[in-house]
Amino acid sequence: MMINKIKKKRRIKNKKFNRNANSKKSPTHQRVLANFISHHPYLTLIITMGITLILTIISAVKPFKIDATEENLRVKSGEVVDKIDAVGMSYEHTFFDPAKNEIENQPHAQNTQSQMKVVFYYECSGCDNLLTESKLKRIYKFEKDIFQHKNYNDYCLKEENQTECALQSTIINNYFDSYGNLKPNIQEISQEIANSTQEAALYFDKNFNEGNLKTKYIRSIYTFGLPLKGYYNRRDRTDQQEDKFNDWIIGIVPDQAKDCETDSLKIYYLGSGLTQYMVDQMIIKDGLLIFASIVLVFLYTWFHTKSLYLTSLGIFHVLMSFPLSYFVYRIIVGEEFFSMLNFISLFIVLGIGCDDIFIMLDAWKQSSCQSYEISKNIHTKLRWSYSRASVAMAITTITTTGAFFGNLFSPIPAIKYFGLFTGVSVVLNYLLVVTWFPANIIIWDSFGGGQCCCKSKKFKLARKQTLEQTLKQEEIEKINADLNVNVNLNLKDEKDSNFKIEKDLNEITIDLNETNKKTNEEKKGKGKEEEELSKNEYDIDIKQFRLLERFFYNKYSPFIKKYKIFLIILFLIMMGLGIFGTTHLQPASEPAQFLKKNNPIRRPFDIQNSYFQMADVPYGYHIGWGISGLDRSTVDPMDTENLGEVIYDGDWNPTTEEAQLYFIDVCQKVRNLSVIKDHQIFCFMEDFRDYINNLTLSGEYNGFPVNSSIFNTALLSYAQYYGDDTVDAESFKVRSYYQAGIRFDEKTSRLLYFAIIANLTLGDRDPAKKTRPYFDDLQDFVQKINDNAPTGMSGAFSACDIWIRMLTEESLITVALYNMITSFCIAAVVIMISTDNIITSFFSLFSILGIVLCVIGVIVAIGWELGIIESVTLTIIVGVSIDYVVHFAHAYTHRNLPTRYLKVRYAMTDLGISVFSAAVTTLGAAFVLFFTIILFFRNFGIILWLVILFSVLWSFVFFFSILTLIGPETKKTNFTYILGKCFSFFKCRKKNQNENQNEFEEQKTKLLQKNNI
Repeated sequence: MMINKIKKKRRIKNKKFNRNANSKKSPTHQRVLANFISHHPYLTLIITMGITLILTIISAVKPFKIDATEENLRVKSGEVVDKIDAVGMSYEHTFFDPAKNEIENQPHAQNTQSQMKVVFYYECSGCDNLLTESKLKRIYKFEKDIFQHKNYNDYCLKEENQTECALQSTIINNYFDSYGNLKPNIQEISQEIANSTQEAALYFDKNFNEGNLKTKYIRSIYTFGLPLKGYYNRRDRTDQQEDKFNDWIIGIVPDQAKDCETDSLKIYYLGSGLTQYMVDQMIIKDGLLIFASIVLVFLYTWFHTKSLYLTSLGIFHVLMSFPLSYFVYRIIVGEEFFSMLNFISLFIVLGIGCDDIFIMLDAWKQSSCQSYEISKNIHTKLRWSYSRASVAMAITTITTTGAFFGNLFSPIPAIKYFGLFTGVSVVLNYLLVVTWFPANIIIWDSFGGGQCCCKSKKFKLARKQTLEQTLKQEEIEKINADLNVNVNLNLKDEKDSNFKIEKDLNEITIDLNETNKKTNEEKKGKGKEEEELSKNEYDIDIKQFRLLERFFYNKYSPFIKKYKIFLIILFLIMMGLGIFGTTHLQPASEPAQFLKKNNPIRRPFDIQNSYFQMADVPYGYHIGWGISGLDRSTVDPMDTENLGEVIYDGDWNPTTEEAQLYFIDVCQKVRNLSVIKDHQIFCFMEDFRDYINNLTLSGEYNGFPVNSSIFNTALLSYAQYYGDDTVDAESFKVRSYYQAGIRFDEKTSRLLYFAIIANLTLGDRDPAKKTRPYFDDLQDFVQKINDNAPTGMSGAFSACDIWIRMLTEESLITVALYNMITSFCIAAVVIMISTDNIITSFFSLFSILGIVLCVIGVIVAIGWELGIIESVTLTIIVGVSIDYVVHFAHAYTHRNLPTRYLKVRYAMTDLGISVFSAAVTTLGAAFVLFFTIILFFRNFGIILWLVILFSVLWSFVFFFSILTLIGPETKKTNFTYILGKCFSFFKCRKKNQNENQNEFEEQKTKLLQKNNI
């Protein structure tokens, strides 16, 4: 009995002695890895760096192409999208005019085929009229410098058999004579132009007319020709020819535009080569901000670690996660195109990587202030640090990676591969921070870098006393072990055994009393400071800790304890406001803009759309036949040029007389639809009918409809007639529409596709919520005409580019909601497993929900709508907001302390500085994004900044407040405890049932025996 009491006291004392350590022993794989790193730090560095360099070199031989377009920010899957893309892809191997198709493949004289266009827009900034002497002269000088460039003749468009350059579409020359002198009668010239509405609409803004001879904007259109010298025609190595032209035009236009611009005259340009040049320059400028972000993060990390060595190699391993991720992205996955979205992952992983650095390093520093068993050497210190930090980092890595990998289900390629690349970067960063970085910590510590912690005299005194107690404890354990052996093996007589045990125990007690007496005498001589050390069993001397750790322990945790109820109410009000804002989040009312209004790339498009009269052309709505889909299985989803192989409808047969008459009937039905603007459509079959009837008079045909055997030939003849440039203007207009609606096979001249083309009452900037009713009505209409179609004509489909934008907006919303829910579920599972507690898990998830709602509420409050940019950021909002709450939940749960307040206090002291520093680095990285040119990056930075800000507030304030108030204190709310109780209950119940059954059987047997007697 006495031995059992001694063992019980020993267990209690050990529990108190190790209150600063995790209660659970670290898993075997963690101990093995920690031991390997601590014993072989240099070998660990060689292995990790060797693998990193090898994979980086392998991936470097596979260059990537930056995709800076919006093409991959749209849906690229689904029957509707496939058919729309198939129509566009079909133009590459089909033709409209057979004669021109044949000519295209023949050799051409230099620069006689129209190919490249450059459009110049001149804006009167701060004024209302460009038609003044000074401004016209500057515009004329700008264009004259282009005309007179020494290489202009090598690229300008020329007429057949002509050596002189063709005139460009510019109105500026009208105001100057052949000597380059400005004509004095500006008003008269302007009046002549106003009388010609076609010229006025082409060159001047829509406010210019006979009654208003002022224009704020002027447009000039320059056309350049191929083939260049040394090429066969414009189809001969087209990319090489265009690259040569791009190099030339980029070398002259930007510099000349700067020279001619003034405060009141702005020159914008877009077109072949120039637009891509401006995009590249914009990317370079925004890319420089990445370095600014890295510098900011580096400086703060240096401030936190107080070590240039650890900071340099820590940031290095974070950055090295990107070439490793590129290896997975480029070599394993095989993706060649690199979206602009992927660059955002740098800012995200910088914050996450620094978070992991701080967690690991702070755990190492705090290990020096733990018990002797933990801090006695680098091996035990790393085992303890590794056990605490690697689990905490693994939890947040799983939740964050799950959020990013949720984007893999997105139908939008850029978002899909952004999720893949960023998720892989987070995982690889974790692998490096648990291998590369601990090895550097060991090396740094072995050279004296880790001696900065725990130097105070008070701490040394406490450590000395702790060491004495530890040695005495080991002596007691040894004696008890000997006693147990003696009791079990050598003692035969129970009285002798008890006598020997009592004797040994008395000796131990005498030794302990003498030790305690000696210790108390030493304390009395050390003054008041040493007496305070033992006042409270769970108080620690935190003067050896850093300033922020002392703040959390001495100031902030008592503040939370005092005002917890008020703080909880305040955050519940914030959550209510967030819910209110979330319910008012609306889909975008207009298309997303990726550039600022005054951006030189966006500005010419805005001028074109807002201030110039648009040509009366169809919006691009087709009801087509002949295409059944698009095979994308063999192409790169990120390739913006090769979208797949067109699948033609093998059952389509438009040659029958019944099919021809049916097509005309459908044209009339389409014309009568309310969604068709002015009931205007372009039905080639009606014109084909008139064409055939006219030729019937001359005896060439027998009337319409034509016999199926000659249908294809007759249609080719019709297309060639409208392809002739010498026909009247009306026929030329028809050709411009029908060349998109009638397509023949480039090799066999067989009809592959035709369509009815119509104008819709929809605008090109209408959002999805307005477009959806049009789409549904037209889809129902197409279904009806297919149901009533003759044989071979039941494959009609609806195609319009605006459908893609509508489906993209709807998909973004769906994917955002799906990913938020998925991320939340992943977080719930991980938190429940890591904390093993119902209450802690619930408050963690509640805090994460509060973060999400507050962020969305602010988005609504600042007037944002749910467009492409906002939807993309919402897909990762849960994953990013999880980290801080999960860190604190894990620390709180695994603290072996008797009260809620103590668990909160120590969790805050242990991890508060790491989490706070991680927040600072992420906020700094996100802040840099505020200054980017691309609005997507700027808005993403704002939302990321909001997520981190609210994550800090909810984790440091609400989460700690609610845990201090009603957090779990015992294991009775643990999942394992509850499951164990349930199992025991059912086991006992079954046992009782069996016992009752046995008792019943015995009574039954006795009763039967009695009756027999």
